[in-house]
Amino acid sequence: MNPIALAFDRAADSYAAHSQLQQRVGADLLQYLAPLATPNRILDIGCASGAFTQSLCQQWPQAQITAVDQAPSMLARAAQQLKAYPQIRFECQDMQQLHTPAPYDWLTANFVLQWSSDLTPLMQGLQQALTPSGFLAFSVPVHGSLPELQQAWSQLHEPAPMRSLFSVEQWLQALTPYFQIEQCQQLTYVEYRPQLRQLLRLFKYWGADALPQRRRGLMGKNKWQQLQSAYQVFYTPQGYPMSFQVLLVLASQQAS
Repeated sequence: MNPIALAFDRAADSYAAHSQLQQRVGADLLQYLAPLATPNRILDIGCASGAFTQSLCQQWPQAQITAVDQAPSMLARAAQQLKAYPQIRFECQDMQQLHTPAPYDWLTANFVLQWSSDLTPLMQGLQQALTPSGFLAFSVPVHGSLPELQQAWSQLHEPAPMRSLFSVEQWLQALTPYFQIEQCQQLTYVEYRPQLRQLLRLFKYWGADALPQRRRGLMGKNKWQQLQSAYQVFYTPQGYPMSFQVLLVLASQQAS
């Protein structure tokens, strides 16, 4: 199991209770799909604990859905949560190496494709998994996310220990050889918590510390106090904020 899959596997018990951000983004992504003709088959990539998959089932109950995730424990949690929906099949798969014997009408991926390290083979695989008249709908956090954390770390005179994110331009450039972009929007989402430690702990709950990459000694006592002091400038009556820039896309097969 690769490190990302292993980290998400460890987060299987905590993800659902702390995934309000992903659920908010997913609700907006569903609006892109609502006007489309009802699909026969949907592939939901990176289903995690199954919240977005459940929404797909509820809105399109006639569709056969395959939910895939590369973390076995996360997939097992989703299967348990969604056992009332017999139209779902669960498969443990890596999104970079999708195995789809027959193409799907829709591919959906809510807050997961950002884990790809190479967008070209990812897009090639997604195109191959889609019917000629099919649609791809996905959401990803993009470059410009977590500005509060980056600025706070800059006060410590070192870069924030964060996983690099692709820019909107990089996503669109990767998409256009394979897909026709139907809708595209960049939105800002903010999570608040009353304590900074609760806010940063979300990364652990989401798996793989979500976007930041862990570094040895990251939260030593002195550094933690410095980080708290630097982050205090962002405190609001709602609590400590953490902002994400998220790209939402609806695309269709690119005409050859």
